[in-house]
Amino acid sequence: MHILYPSDPYNPRQADDFYERERLAANAATIKTSVFSLEGFEAGRWQVNTPLEAGATVVYRGWMLRASAYESLAELVARDGARLLTSPNQYTLTHHLQRGTGSWRNAPRARDSLPRQRMPSAS
Repeated sequence: MHILYPSDPYNPRQADDFYERERLAANAATIKTSVFSLEGFEAGRWQVNTPLEAGATVVYRGWMLRASAYESLAELVARDGARLLTSPNQYTLTHHLQRGTGSWRNAPRARDSLPRQRMPSAS
């Protein structure tokens, strides 16, 4: 596993301040991490401080992205020979609820699948 974090805009060698302690803990646990410039990514530049290993499964751990931006991130990760654990479709379904609700419309409601029990009468 390899965790990908957005970098601190003022220190591109470390994760954004919100994620840096987590990144350091992951590194201490021998989990590979990389940081990338989110600002560069949004401007069309892919700048990763540590290359992703070919065949690695990558977890994006950062700020929520538009569905199209996450799809671009998946393409860039794949170009480096790795793959995101969460596919663009899965990301959209879980992070952009209004797009994912269509897949839930015909799903049974939880209350419909629970056994019906009578409430005890109050004495």
